[in-house]
Amino acid sequence: MKEVKKVETALRAVERLEEYFFRRALGATFIVWAVIIAVAGFVGLKAETIARAIEVSSGALIGFTLLVALIAGASATVYLFISAGRVVAWKKPMAVPSKKRLVGATIGLVWFVLTFAAGWVGAWSGYVVTWPVCVGLANVLTYALTRVVGRGYVEWLIVGVVLLAAFPLILIAEPADLASMIVLAATVLAYGIGGICSLLAAPGALIEGRKPGVG
Repeated sequence: MKEVKKVETALRAVERLEEYFFRRALGATFIVWAVIIAVAGFVGLKAETIARAIEVSSGALIGFTLLVALIAGASATVYLFISAGRVVAWKKPMAVPSKKRLVGATIGLVWFVLTFAAGWVGAWSGYVVTWPVCVGLANVLTYALTRVVGRGYVEWLIVGVVLLAAFPLILIAEPADLASMIVLAATVLAYGIGGICSLLAAPGALIEGRKPGVG
């Protein structure tokens, strides 16, 4: 019995360690995206001025900036989570429960549908209005869905609530440039706060008895 208890204790310790590194990776990812969005957003808002200074078209500058931002963000995200995974890679792989697979697939579908909706509806109503709402809803729903499997990380809820709370300001903002600045500020603030909360909550994952996802 003592040996069994030792094994169970060791497994719980590994799970807490995995939780710790996941929260760190999630927090770092949010902060990286906050910085990338801030830089890309600034370039977008000042595209005409910057384009004239370097003698290129504003459309080409915006397109190049978005491409670099997406590549940089995706690369950083993959690197951070792969690095976190390697730390506990020695743990014996376990089959992913069907419930978790279903939740994961549902989250992917939610993001796909809302991203498509943001682009489609935004084509005639304005992307400044649709993107914050759709991304905010996607984050809130991600939090709700992950609660089903016991990992409702509050970071996603924070991002979603901040973006949705900014929506009324975006609607009444005049001129359009002000609305764009509000969207940019709200997005950077949301991901920045979410990232900091995740990093601060990470050490708590090492405390035995602390529930996953609770900051």
